[in-house]
This record gives sequence, structure tokens and C-alpha cells, in this order.
Amino acid sequence: MLQYKNSPHKLNDIFGEELVRNNSCTHRKVLIRNLIMAYKSQILKIPDFQMILNDSAVEEIIAKIRNDKDWLYIQGNFTCCYIENCENTATFLIDGQHRLKAILQLFNSGYNFDEMEVSIIF
Repeated sequence: MLQYKNSPHKLNDIFGEELVRNNSCTHRKVLIRNLIMAYKSQILKIPDFQMILNDSAVEEIIAKIRNDKDWLYIQGNFTCCYIENCENTATFLIDGQHRLKAILQLFNSGYNFDEMEVSIIF
């Protein structure tokens, strides 16, 4: 089981058990609160090479989630890349930065995601 260097957290503790694994990727379900915790603790990072954040896109996503919480389910997976080397271990969010920023803004404003999960592909 993978464990983050310099952290007591294991990959499964944060991103849930594997649902499907093949030669090229792993599919997991993660509680939104764990996704937020991973980002705030810098276990999940948005890489520098990611496109520039579009604030109006984030606002549109916030409106869609407020209108229908299930909208997140039908948007597809968050795509992450897990990188481990001798100095560092990181999980980078490759696709989904606008959704993550919208989730963070909603969470910080008191929005309750309860036990809601989203899909992640590694």
C-alpha cells in the first residue's frame, strides 16, 4: 500500500479503496471532505503547468452545484497523477482544477457536502 513520505497518510486513507485497476489506471471514489483535506494539506496539488484558472468558470460551476448537487457526479472523473521519488511524493490534479476550486469555495462558505463522493482516476 502506498504511503506518503513525511506523512502518516496512506493513499487509501485519503482517496479510498480501488474500485477498478487495469494496466494504465486506477479508479477510486473519494469523499469530498477527503479531497478538500488532501488539497489543504498539500497532498493533492495543482501543478504549475495546469491552465490558468478561469474565475468565471469556477463561478458557473458553483451555480450548477448549488442548483443540483448531483451535477458533480455526471461531470466525470477528476484525473490525478501520483508521483513518488526519493525526495518527494505528490499527487497532482491533472483534470478538474475548476471543479476543485468551486468545491473549496462552497465548502469555505459553509456548503454541506455530507457524505458525497466523486470519482478519481490515477
